Amino acid sequence: MITPELVKTRESKKAMAQCAICAGLGIKILKLGSNFAVVCKNCLVTFSLSDLELMHNMFLAYGGYFGKYASSKEESYQELEAISEEYAQSSKDFEKIESDVRNLHRAFTHGITPIQLVQGLRVLSD
Repeated sequence: MITPELVKTRESKKAMAQCAICAGLGIKILKLGSNFAVVCKNCLVTFSLSDLELMHNMFLAYGGYFGKYASSKEESYQELEAISEEYAQSSKDFEKIESDVRNLHRAFTHGITPIQLVQGLRVLSD
């Protein structure tokens, strides 16, 4: 005899895979590094394969997703300015931002692409 506690009801919802980069609905499975990930059409168009791999690895290691904390372009720009100020105060070379994992992850979660980050730091440092 089966007891009611052991019987699970099935839900009719279909499971949709989320994009590993922006948490949107994904449509394509890619091999990123040593893992496979679901990536949406928008992220495939926006980012290069190496950028996707970098972001995927960071989000696996540190959590979050692209644009998690950005609700507007102004907030993203303010975060870019804050990163630029930190670099100016510490006399760090912004050309080496690729090796600064903390600030890369911070930029990604605020909706700043790698290209925008490098170009924005270049402009704001002048």
